[in-house]
Amino acid sequence: MKRLIATLYSLTPSQGTPTRQAVRPLCADGNRLDGLNISCAIVDELHAIKKRLVWDKLITGAGKRPSTLVIAITTAGMSLESIGYEQNSYCRKVLNGDIDAPSFWGCIWKADAGDDPYCVETLRKANPCWDAHQDHEQVLATMEKARLVPAERAGYLTLHLNQWLANGDSWLDLDRLVRCRDTLNIEDFKDLPCYVGIDMAKVTDMAAVVQCFYRADKLYVFPHYFLPSETIANSNNSQYHHWQEQGYLHSIPGPIIDPGYVLNFIEGICAEYDVVTLNADPALMDGVAMPLAQDGQPIAWVPQAWKLSKAAKALQSLVLQERIRYESPVWEWNARNARVVTDRNENIYVCKDVVNSTNLIDGVVSCIFALHSLVPSLYEGSGTWYIPE
Repeated sequence: MKRLIATLYSLTPSQGTPTRQAVRPLCADGNRLDGLNISCAIVDELHAIKKRLVWDKLITGAGKRPSTLVIAITTAGMSLESIGYEQNSYCRKVLNGDIDAPSFWGCIWKADAGDDPYCVETLRKANPCWDAHQDHEQVLATMEKARLVPAERAGYLTLHLNQWLANGDSWLDLDRLVRCRDTLNIEDFKDLPCYVGIDMAKVTDMAAVVQCFYRADKLYVFPHYFLPSETIANSNNSQYHHWQEQGYLHSIPGPIIDPGYVLNFIEGICAEYDVVTLNADPALMDGVAMPLAQDGQPIAWVPQAWKLSKAAKALQSLVLQERIRYESPVWEWNARNARVVTDRNENIYVCKDVVNSTNLIDGVVSCIFALHSLVPSLYEGSGTWYIPE
């Protein structure tokens, strides 16, 4: 409640002076913010707002008067599906000149990719008041602790360097990953062998079908995502609507995942591309696997958990060498969410941060499924898949 403060007043038409004014905190429950008539709203720590309905009600309430003002102040956070990250992304596009928004003003102080996170100059860059009143000793102690203790880094990077993370320490090197983002055209790969990974969904969950191609010593990843339309409409993930509009996310009409919809999409891939294999987890494949097998398509089951360690390490190696190319922001979000568990033999198992987390990893899992078949075929060739020890 304390994060939201609004000023409400009215003006007399003749004098233009306030006849009634109030400054008050607002409830953080968006369902209780109907009917607002706001002249100014101040939102502190926007990254902590869990549901975008609160933001939407404030924007709507501020649109009822002329010359209204909405101010949002925030550090970075650890949720890339939050309204805070959405507004941060929008602000960057405005600042870069990609969007013309005369009524929007923003300013971001942050450490950039490539900056040394453990030096004073980077701290000064990300903190505009560094030379005025910062407690330098305390911040420098926090910096040194974050450098030495991995568990301390997420808080340091978000709060002191204003770098957005996906719920703490990610498995993949995010700076290198982002440098691999590219504008791609899948039509350019129709003459190459296509390796497909399929991760089907539970009733209302996300399904992913990922096409992988290997060309000129690089892996090219083309993911396709599916969600029920009602899941998109009711989700707390503010990015789902944008991803759907941009064509990165397929909306399946209704409240559940329709296996027939995904099946038709996979059949279309098989008709257009030189599909070597359709690798999938046998769980949740009812209604998809049997028709594909009956049609003579190369459906194959892949092992799960630790038995996919080699393929998972191949993906990690490709990111470290910056030998992977992708375009989808959904896949990048999945990659940021991915964590690993390691056994005593140094096998790794890719998983979400917690069971039933909404920070999904389906596209990364599907990519690993595809690599399970692609990695052995490349070993037969150049053998340059992994970074030398």
